[in-house]
Amino acid sequence: MVVLGHLSKAQAQELDDRRLGSRGREPESAPPLLFDREFIARMHGAVEEGHLSLRKAVGILGLTAEAFGELCAAYGLTLSYEV
Repeated sequence: MVVLGHLSKAQAQELDDRRLGSRGREPESAPPLLFDREFIARMHGAVEEGHLSLRKAVGILGLTAEAFGELCAAYGLTLSYEV
């Protein structure tokens, strides 16, 4: 913006770098989840219906079984077994 003449160097130095990536909003306290709800719901359904083993599902996702359980819980999906 300085090079284009929209900001002076002094104005650019006053900007809070933490706010640049959040479109002017305060940064969110928690990072976004690794996968979106629809994708996890499909994986959850495949595991629950026996089309995909839990071990293969977590291998595909690069997660542990516990992390997959936590991700499902974050989206309100319950597992029929404990991980």
